[in-house]
Amino acid sequence: MDEIRDHFGDWAAVLVSVVAAGIAIWQAVIARQQAGTATKAADLAERQADAAEAQVSIMREELDAATADRLDSWRPRFEASAGTVCDAGQNQPYAEITLTQTAGKALKQVTVEASGQYVDGLRTGRSDDWYSVGTVTIEGMSLGGSPELLHAHFEYRHFPPIRIELKLQCIAREGDHSWVEHITVKAEDAAPAPPRQFRRGRRHFEV
Repeated sequence: MDEIRDHFGDWAAVLVSVVAAGIAIWQAVIARQQAGTATKAADLAERQADAAEAQVSIMREELDAATADRLDSWRPRFEASAGTVCDAGQNQPYAEITLTQTAGKALKQVTVEASGQYVDGLRTGRSDDWYSVGTVTIEGMSLGGSPELLHAHFEYRHFPPIRIELKLQCIAREGDHSWVEHITVKAEDAAPAPPRQFRRGRRHFEV
């Protein structure tokens, strides 16, 4: 009887061990499944976050493009023409430049700078100071406004035609907007005066 009791105790211990092992295995399986579910959820959340960032990036690019298009539609446009090179007895060769705004926003200020071979600088056509040359600041321009008259000054020794590069830094009258425009004009040499003719009898002379 005692032997049977001993064997029963051994079997009970084994059964308890088997059950405990089974429970441990089951818990491990559940933990693994939960870990897999958590990983899938994390992957899904990461993909959703990536998709949201991509959408935000697309919206930002569309907004930037719309802003750039609007600014370009407001961009000022100009026409410029240059007269012939002349001196007017000042020993300072120059050419008149007429500048007109043809499109874009009204401007609070336009700063004009001239460059090119033989180009010494600019002065406003309304100034009587022949030697004050450099950049010119125009206070206010707009579409349909009066043309601005500028004088481009040249080196004393020059060879027309002279190519004049104009750089216009424009500031809008309303809003914090600015643009830089470039225009090229060409000043030709004045046509020489025709020779004077003197007739004497049947002969004539040209001087």
